Amino acid sequence: MPLCTMSQWGWHTTPHSADVDPKNLRLTNYDTHGRMVGYHTSSEGQTELFNWLRENPHRLHLGQIGFLLAKGDARANASDISDVTQELDLWSGTLHSRFTFSGEEVSVKTAVHPDYDLLAVEIFPRPIAAAALGFTVLGDSFAALVGKAWGRHRFFGKTFEGTAAGLIACLLWSWFLVATGFLTWPVALAGALVASLVEMLPIPLDDNLGITLFSGYVMKLLGGTP
Repeated sequence: MPLCTMSQWGWHTTPHSADVDPKNLRLTNYDTHGRMVGYHTSSEGQTELFNWLRENPHRLHLGQIGFLLAKGDARANASDISDVTQELDLWSGTLHSRFTFSGEEVSVKTAVHPDYDLLAVEIFPRPIAAAALGFTVLGDSFAALVGKAWGRHRFFGKTFEGTAAGLIACLLWSWFLVATGFLTWPVALAGALVASLVEMLPIPLDDNLGITLFSGYVMKLLGGTP
């Protein structure tokens, strides 16, 4: 996982060499309230042992997950990846990653469960990712703005006016995606309707995550790109 996300309860100790014995550590004595107490403060004459004890045990980076990128039969290099951007939403615990590989833009969303040791990763093709993110940004934003300004009729903790505004924004985004050849009408409409439904219903999931995932899944299942 990126951003050096580490667990608080996973620990690891690197094995020491055969000629290093932790029992041979020499402490430096200091007068502490009238008595001499040894502290691990000096590496003089015991650098390898001193550094080993200082570095171990250490927190273990549990998430060692990544892509195996290949160019033909050969393994790709880091130089083959460009335009790398990452955004971490601390509130929802969601990481948005985007990069370009072999001329194709890749969008990855990584999320963790707040209470359980669960990790979810979603990878969408570029057209699906762009469509789903657009539904999230435009639909959710317009729904919130209109709902706060003109919302009068409430249901499920939302307003009819806000939901209608979010649906219109999603439909306009769908029209743009179809007009530019990114998606077909059935796929774009399905994504817009699902995005609006997720925004409206009291689903125990952050809207920014729920709208993107559910609308993306539906569009992916329906075939995605033309």
